[in-house]
Amino acid sequence: MKNYISATQINYISHNAPEIANNFLRTCLSLTASAANMMDLTNQQILDEYCILILGLDNAGKTTFLEQTKTKFSRNYKGMNLSKITTTVGLNIGTIDVGKARLMFWDLGGQEELQSLWDKYYAESHGVIYVIDSTDEERLGESKNAFEKMISSEVLEGVPLLVLANKQDNENCLSVSDIKTAFSDCAPKIGKRDCLVQPCCALSGQGVNDGIEWMVKCVIRNIHRPPREKDIT
Repeated sequence: MKNYISATQINYISHNAPEIANNFLRTCLSLTASAANMMDLTNQQILDEYCILILGLDNAGKTTFLEQTKTKFSRNYKGMNLSKITTTVGLNIGTIDVGKARLMFWDLGGQEELQSLWDKYYAESHGVIYVIDSTDEERLGESKNAFEKMISSEVLEGVPLLVLANKQDNENCLSVSDIKTAFSDCAPKIGKRDCLVQPCCALSGQGVNDGIEWMVKCVIRNIHRPPREKDIT
């Protein structure tokens, strides 16, 4: 049996062709948008979030290191003028994405009266970056005491530790070997955790990439302290 279009149907189509065409176009656009949304959802990464403490004495270069980290690992981040960075009183926060990991940094003030606040953040942290001013030999003992007190906390047991010998661009700085020797009696308290002592110049960015990439590997493989949450970006 053949299907025929009646005169009434032909008349309806001819009078309503623009509306029919518009409806068809709207349907196509809607389907296209839905497909695009599905593609966006497919391309989204589910990131594991890790909290990293940046500790050390005041003027060690902690905030400069954080700024360089954000600049190097965040595409559209416009960093502050490093020469205008002042001593942190309280807390600076920064976030970067590296592969499937999201690192949230807590840069804490290093003045003696603020060090008592450090342990309030230990339970939530997945890694510690400890910054040492390798040009300030007079305060090396003070830095060592703060470091030793920090690693003695049971709450931080097993947490990866990156020690940065900062300001290595200064010809009068202590070498990594010098700092290792000065801190050598802290070794038993470091224990079996992942630990790296690395030369760094936060001002120029030397050592920033290597340090962050090392920390990412450590926090991901540390099964004893899983990521804080899943975050979709």
